[in-house]
Amino acid sequence: MKFGFALPFVALLVIFFTSMPSQSQDSEPPSTVAPSVTPLPPSPVSTQLVVVVEGLRNDSGRVLAALYRGSEGFPNNDEKSVARNNFPIEKGIATFTFDKLPTGEYALSLFHDENDNSKLDTGAFGIPKEGFGFSNDPKIRFSSPKFSEAMFKIEPNETEHKIVVHMKYLTGKGASR
Repeated sequence: MKFGFALPFVALLVIFFTSMPSQSQDSEPPSTVAPSVTPLPPSPVSTQLVVVVEGLRNDSGRVLAALYRGSEGFPNNDEKSVARNNFPIEKGIATFTFDKLPTGEYALSLFHDENDNSKLDTGAFGIPKEGFGFSNDPKIRFSSPKFSEAMFKIEPNETEHKIVVHMKYLTGKGASR
């Protein structure tokens, strides 16, 4: 009784091995051709976004930047951004990167936080007192640009994508009107 489970198993092995065709000495060896295999698609390439911000009126404070992948939250709600950070300024220029970005459509929103208080200071009627900018340098009228105006694409197999943003100031010294 204690080997009761082994009998059906042994019977299956006997049936399996006796049903296999035997190879005689004069028969051809089995084919060694590998079955057709569909290759896997190449692994996705991640892209480094290099951003150069020009036209900063001084080296005070930092540049705060938010990167969006889609229109949701653009350009004012950085909590909806896919990446955000702050970067130092040297000789009126800030250069920084966002790493490991997948293919897609993006837009960048940034401002010059001159007093280092982590917010865009505004004056009467909400007019910014500090500099600001967007990818593609869209023309600024009476409101922030739409995502489509600031949008740029990171293409498949692109390892580096570089953009230049020109800072805009509406008030004070260095105002660009």
